[in-house]
Amino acid sequence: MQIRDPLSPSWLHYSYLLKGEPKSPDKEAAFHRSLHSFEAILGDNPRRFLTGKEMTLADVSLLVSITVPESVDYDLTAFPKVKAWYNWMERQLSTVNEINKEGISEFRGLLGME
Repeated sequence: MQIRDPLSPSWLHYSYLLKGEPKSPDKEAAFHRSLHSFEAILGDNPRRFLTGKEMTLADVSLLVSITVPESVDYDLTAFPKVKAWYNWMERQLSTVNEINKEGISEFRGLLGME
């Protein structure tokens, strides 16, 4: 199995979530491929940093990327490792998490979700 970079352009396929558009089967499939790739990268231990023993920009970047689907209540239950990693990273980055939560609230307000 080939593991793609989770920051590849297929992550851009969740942009329909930002616009409140209906789900597109093609974009949804591309987004799911990215999430499956991320699950494979996480392996058996989703509670770890991605590139070693310390947090890097890769961790922060992916945390922010996963915030987009989380902010619109996208169901990640089919991707338990991604969800576990996201929750673990939120606890590791309390300051970033506070900023993220504020941004999520504002974004949800723009979409009429709050």
